[in-house]
Amino acid sequence: QGLLPQAEVLPVLAGLDQLLVQGSAGRDAVVCAFRSEFLVNLLLHQMECTLEAAFQTAGSVTAAAEAAPSVRHGVSILHTLLIFDTTAAVAERFGSRLLAVALRAM
Repeated sequence: QGLLPQAEVLPVLAGLDQLLVQGSAGRDAVVCAFRSEFLVNLLLHQMECTLEAAFQTAGSVTAAAEAAPSVRHGVSILHTLLIFDTTAAVAERFGSRLLAVALRAM
């Protein structure tokens, strides 16, 4: 399935999210990094799989609690990519998929 373990993903997503709140330089660095189609696909796939796993074990409080931080960080990164990518390449290429993931996360 290609899903990376939460223990490995959470520190990376948290670090990227921390860069976003540091200011425009950090935000611009994340936006530039995610101009790579591979990285956007990786993030979207990770979020889709995490959300799917959380929905399959919806009765499990621990599964939902485990998924919540990485989903929250992922949505924050996706939001930033859509809003601050001046080329709008991410929105053009992945807009409907981003929206579907964000709506499912809510």
